[in-house]
Amino acid sequence: MHIFSKLILFCLLSSPLLAGGSAHVSEIVDSSVCLPEAPVATDILALELQESDEETTKLRRFHNAQQDEAFLRAMPLKHDFAINYASTNCGAQILEKSKETQHASAMLTAQSDSYMLHPCSAPMSLTIQLCDAVLVQRIVLANFELFSSTFGAIRVYVSQSFPTSTWHFLETIDVKDIRQPQQFDIAVPLFFSKYVRLEADPLPSGEFYCPISTLAIYGMSMIEELNAFQQQQQPSTQIPALPDTPAPAAAPPSGRIPGLRAVADALVSIFKRPTPSAAVPAAAA
Repeated sequence: MHIFSKLILFCLLSSPLLAGGSAHVSEIVDSSVCLPEAPVATDILALELQESDEETTKLRRFHNAQQDEAFLRAMPLKHDFAINYASTNCGAQILEKSKETQHASAMLTAQSDSYMLHPCSAPMSLTIQLCDAVLVQRIVLANFELFSSTFGAIRVYVSQSFPTSTWHFLETIDVKDIRQPQQFDIAVPLFFSKYVRLEADPLPSGEFYCPISTLAIYGMSMIEELNAFQQQQQPSTQIPALPDTPAPAAAPPSGRIPGLRAVADALVSIFKRPTPSAAVPAAAA
């Protein structure tokens, strides 16, 4: 029998009515056990108001966070690169991941409501195959998820082949725990790499999960570098400036050009030359 049912039965059996009006039984039984003191109405009202204020505060914070998240997601990231080589749209994929990592390929898509999930207490490692071998020049990371943390320092390695036992260290990027895209420019790209590896140490404090919503890798492929080199080697197509033309000779004092004057005089003499008249036959006598 439940302990509460036993307590009710004990109180009923110890009451003066069931005990034959025995007063000493009711004196032995403590009334506070059977009839606990009812809470005061003002205390109940104060507790309800406190709970209501806490719920209102939580809803207001969540609503503001949703507005900030929508604004940050809609904010474009300005850059001068055209192709994201870590996107599934061009064929990038996840080759290796930690056993604790879930939905790793979600961070390579353009969907803002999908993300890679990883517990902050476990070390993270990811191997990504880019859609082309590039000189890695820029990395963009973003975490849009509320009530989560972000790995602070992420080490980036590159390789020309996979699988491999030798990864070349590229750079360590310091990621802030904010809900907007973060851009990291690589100072010295090593070589054309098709495989990128990300590593992060466990995060001792914070939320339980450290997700990554978006990962983008930009750079220059071999074809783009060849095109840029050819454009630099091509001769300039600008029309060279013409040399300065000499100043015209000074006109004669009369203001007339002698050559044209001679031509005009010749034409006038031709038109003024008399034409021979036809002979008139003499009249018959």
